[in-house]
Amino acid sequence: VGCRRLGIKKRPTHIAEKQALAAVGMGRLMHHYEELFAIANESTALVLVSRSDFGKKSKFINIQNTLHELFKLGVIPIINEND
Repeated sequence: VGCRRLGIKKRPTHIAEKQALAAVGMGRLMHHYEELFAIANESTALVLVSRSDFGKKSKFINIQNTLHELFKLGVIPIINEND
């Protein structure tokens, strides 16, 4: 999505480029999710997680608690890896 938004034809090879384009694309992607779920009168939230979040119990519990709160609020979490 980031490549398309910026008119870049060749996929990046360096991690910094990939992350920058992913950052551009994430905003667009979340906008699309918001629009689509709004049709059904549903709200969404972006939850960024990293691999290390699952390696430490306290971090895992924080993610779990956040997801529980979002569900209680009736919000649909969109979970994405934060690399």
